[in-house]
Amino acid sequence: MEKNCNSVAGHAGTLVKASSRQADDKAGSRVPPGGHLLQTNKTESQLLPCASPSDPVHWTNEIVPVVADTSAPAEAAPDQTVSDGEQLTRAPDETYYQRSESLAEPPAENELPAGRSRRRRSRWCLGCGCFEQVKTVVLRMLMTGFEKYAGVVYDHPWLFIMVSLLATAGMSVGIFLRTPESDVYTLYSLSGSPSQVTKEHLLDVLPPDRLLFVLLTGTSNLVTRETVTRIDSLLQGIESITLRRDSVTTDEFNHRLVSHDRSPFPETITFQDICAKDGSGKCQVQSILDLYPSSSAWGVMPIASASWPVVTNPVTHKVSRLDAILGKITTSVRLAEQGSGRPALTVVEEAEAMLMRIDLRGETIWKPYTAAFEKLVLDYVLGQDFGPDISVTAKAERSSYDELKRVSTLDVVEWLRLCAAVLVVFLYTSVVNSSKTHRTKLVPSAMGALASLLGYLGGAGLVYLCGVRHTTPAEATPFLAIGIGVDDLFVIINAYSLTYLHPNPKERVVDAIRDAGLSITITTLTNVITFIIGALSPYYSISMFCIITAGALTWGYVLCLTFFLAGLSLDARREARKEPLSYSLFWRFMPRCCRKSSYEPQLSPPLPLTAAASGLEEMRNESEEIVTADQTPPTHGGDLLTTYQLAALMVLYKKHTCQSRSSQPARRLFDRRDGTGTEETMSTPVPEDSERDRTNQKSCGTQVSTGIVDVRETGQDAASQRRLSSHIRDMTTQESIMLLKNFEKEMEQNPEKLLKLYHPEPLGNPGRGSRRFFRDYYGRFLGNTFVKATVLVIFAAVTALAIYGATTLKFGLSLKNITPQASYLRDFYSLHEDLFPSYGDEVTVFFAENDRWEDREVQMRYLQMVKELSEQEWAVVVTDGMSLFLQHAMPSLHSGNRKEFLALLKTWLEGDPIGQNFSTFFKFSFDNLIVWQFRYWMPHRDNTTTLYYWLKEGKDIVSAGKPYFHGEVHTALAVIWESDPKILPFTLTNLSIALVCILAISLLLIPDLTSAIIVVLVVSLVDLWLFGFMALIDLPLSMISMVNLLISIGYSVDFTIHVAHTFTHCVGASRKDRMVETMIVMGAPVTHGMLSTLLSILALAGSPKYILEVFFKMMFMVIVFAYTAGMVLLPVVLTLLGPFHPHGKRESGKAIACDSSAQLIDMEPLHGTGKEEHGVGV
Repeated sequence: MEKNCNSVAGHAGTLVKASSRQADDKAGSRVPPGGHLLQTNKTESQLLPCASPSDPVHWTNEIVPVVADTSAPAEAAPDQTVSDGEQLTRAPDETYYQRSESLAEPPAENELPAGRSRRRRSRWCLGCGCFEQVKTVVLRMLMTGFEKYAGVVYDHPWLFIMVSLLATAGMSVGIFLRTPESDVYTLYSLSGSPSQVTKEHLLDVLPPDRLLFVLLTGTSNLVTRETVTRIDSLLQGIESITLRRDSVTTDEFNHRLVSHDRSPFPETITFQDICAKDGSGKCQVQSILDLYPSSSAWGVMPIASASWPVVTNPVTHKVSRLDAILGKITTSVRLAEQGSGRPALTVVEEAEAMLMRIDLRGETIWKPYTAAFEKLVLDYVLGQDFGPDISVTAKAERSSYDELKRVSTLDVVEWLRLCAAVLVVFLYTSVVNSSKTHRTKLVPSAMGALASLLGYLGGAGLVYLCGVRHTTPAEATPFLAIGIGVDDLFVIINAYSLTYLHPNPKERVVDAIRDAGLSITITTLTNVITFIIGALSPYYSISMFCIITAGALTWGYVLCLTFFLAGLSLDARREARKEPLSYSLFWRFMPRCCRKSSYEPQLSPPLPLTAAASGLEEMRNESEEIVTADQTPPTHGGDLLTTYQLAALMVLYKKHTCQSRSSQPARRLFDRRDGTGTEETMSTPVPEDSERDRTNQKSCGTQVSTGIVDVRETGQDAASQRRLSSHIRDMTTQESIMLLKNFEKEMEQNPEKLLKLYHPEPLGNPGRGSRRFFRDYYGRFLGNTFVKATVLVIFAAVTALAIYGATTLKFGLSLKNITPQASYLRDFYSLHEDLFPSYGDEVTVFFAENDRWEDREVQMRYLQMVKELSEQEWAVVVTDGMSLFLQHAMPSLHSGNRKEFLALLKTWLEGDPIGQNFSTFFKFSFDNLIVWQFRYWMPHRDNTTTLYYWLKEGKDIVSAGKPYFHGEVHTALAVIWESDPKILPFTLTNLSIALVCILAISLLLIPDLTSAIIVVLVVSLVDLWLFGFMALIDLPLSMISMVNLLISIGYSVDFTIHVAHTFTHCVGASRKDRMVETMIVMGAPVTHGMLSTLLSILALAGSPKYILEVFFKMMFMVIVFAYTAGMVLLPVVLTLLGPFHPHGKRESGKAIACDSSAQLIDMEPLHGTGKEEHGVGV
């Protein structure tokens, strides 16, 4: 078999040498298609497939004998593919071989050279060898599946486009049928928490009243007769409101009433029906009218208090607190008069705010009608005009639900924001992937951006159809889905661009998906896993948001592999036909009579090859193969130049170019003016400090010569002097086999030989400019020792600052903050905090157990508890009827006599003017006290954690009375405050679970344990920075920011795992070279993904909705920190600690399952002939 090989190779070698000599005599001949530097007419050849180092070279029956007509002249032409400023001379290989399979199979474990498997096991662990084998098999199966799937999509693109669009259209119906959840306590409370249990118990035994407040503020004194008269008119208007019973069909949360019995309610519900009554049977309304004995005294009689701020109406005996009714009060003191016996009085001179409080019925059966009545009252009050000097705002029990429902719905402004985000992402993705050549990827980029939007419509719509309710945080889902979804298109287009050596469009698409399919699957899986972990959150709003977002990302991934991939396949066909985009989109569909001319792909004529004295790269024409779009892909041999090897050659080429410039005494410039091959040499000295020399020295980091030599040459002498072929000899097939077999060994020992394999990247290839930037500038910049030290110092300082910030982090979510900025409710909260600082949250302490209140010891213990509670700074006002009764009746009570105790208590509540104010606080049965309550108020505070601990202290004081009495403490917002101390453990637990998942995924994708650990550490650093800088920008840790911390893990993994995975597979001779190679391969897609996400998130900037504001701040920090960690810190760390050991699978020269491959074989029919020629492009 080996003898056969040598025979065929020798026969081809004779032909090649003869053809080469003939080609060198023909300067300026035309450039053949496919970028072949030499082709032999009427010649058929095949490339010998590469084998692994451990495999013998097998010659199969597929070898086609070489048929040559030696009398036919061979044509040689310079390669006019513009790339990297140099032109490579290549020679044809001697033979060309085909294989039946297009995917290179990785070698089995037992085929590796002896000792290699054992060395890897010793690096890892005892059972890791088996794990590696299983992982290899799984990855190979996945890659094979992606390859076959991509082929199916390529063959049937329109089917996949139409099916994906129809499915998305059907699923997106759910977007318009979704049901928003606006119950603030359901959204932001912990289900089954102690406060939730206490709330349900209170609703069963003594339902609290629903409170409605009306707040009037002015720029001057409001205690005037005119203002008080207006307040009376306002109250009369409220009392005249009526509600039709049958018009109420839903509750306040817009949930339809099912099996609701309307018979107990009147057909027309009035204010008297809906208000809560006091002991005298009157509606409980607290206003400035209660301070006057009659209407004739309104604004005339001074308001005075003998025991500030309590005042008692002399007629009704109703007790009021002035600081709870009037705000921004100016008072004066009147001294006591000894003669008349009048005590000292505090008189109200002015007040610039007034507060009216109305208590409505809170029974569960009345709630739908009470909520509907509140809506009518709010509409009436907010529609009143009190003049330019007085403003009116209000708050009802349902106000928070209404406003949350409003922010849960995309209004016109939000739709405009979403459209702007989509448009910006469309423009960005289209621009960065476009070029002036036929290689432009404008249409696939637009389809990729559209796929991310359709992913949200379809994925979220399906989730809504499954019954998931829409919550306020889900407003950010479309922006996240678009920003995250477009990352996949950048990765796929980048992988497609690096297959420019493949001659067939189908094979390019297949190879791109074979590599990128696993990459985007891993990153999408990571993102979805983080959202699934978030869906396990005990907070309803966050759980629903995570489910909705996970659905959107999942469907976006599906559309990326169907809708976008089909569009890329169509565009690949167009690119292979060399059709301009305008022709494909416009002229193709015009009638033939209207077309300017029929389009036929033409090769560009060769232009003279020149170089400027400034040292700029020579401009050359581009030539490439023209392949029929629907041609059956050729079956190649195993010789595949992997993406990582191609990147290594790019770095090697740059280093070689810089070294060549520094070593040459003169610069050679060529000008082919005719075909005669005349040669002129002209030397011109230039100043030693010329700008050109400084530019070249800065670019290459080397010294350049100060002279310029102008040489005009032809033939083989010109090629040997001008081209890189002076360093690269003609390469035979066997040489290419050996170079690929020993790629890493040659990289370490004799790297210049590998330049024979380097194939320039053509103009117009998407991402070409970005890859050159990351190779020539960014990678070299990060590789500088001083820059690396500076980066480490800066990030150490950032980490220290973050640690300090984390120690000052606040917790909690304020109801005021989640209210829209333009809402009347937000105005009420702000004004109430400023004008009535002592009356924040009303706390109810109730006793529902059958305690022995008639016992003297129990009574004394109770009075002691109330005294201790009243002495606390956070219990500013305590309203307790039981204490007043005991102080009044204790001398006449006999310990242990329950009947006497109950009788005296009822008498005091019904007959005493003071006791009547507390009659609604007690609830009796026929012969027992069922339940009773007292209240106290806590002052306003922005820090909900402080409020929670105040409430907890109150609970501890009340609980200390056991076993004498059993009290429970409740306030409406306690169910939200209670989550504050638990938010940090929940967050850390979820982050830990997510990090463990990331480590598992990293081990699946990254073959090096050290790199996987580095990825986890970098992701953890990103979360630490977020914790610290949240505190520095005064952003508390709440359930909203918690989900952003989970999202940060997904983003960090997107950026870091790409870089780490690529670094471990790079083949450079040093860590620095591998880092530069990593930047070449992944720098552009990661950067474009970051910028597209940032552009979509910028649409949230300036949103009046607090939740979207938090999302913008958090996501901005997430993107900045994750990107800088993945593209600045991680490359530096990898140059210091990254893996640097040979990879067994790559040493064989074959592409491993997850490697993107670039094929070395060009195969096409010659332009202008109907015959097929085969050549080798290296």
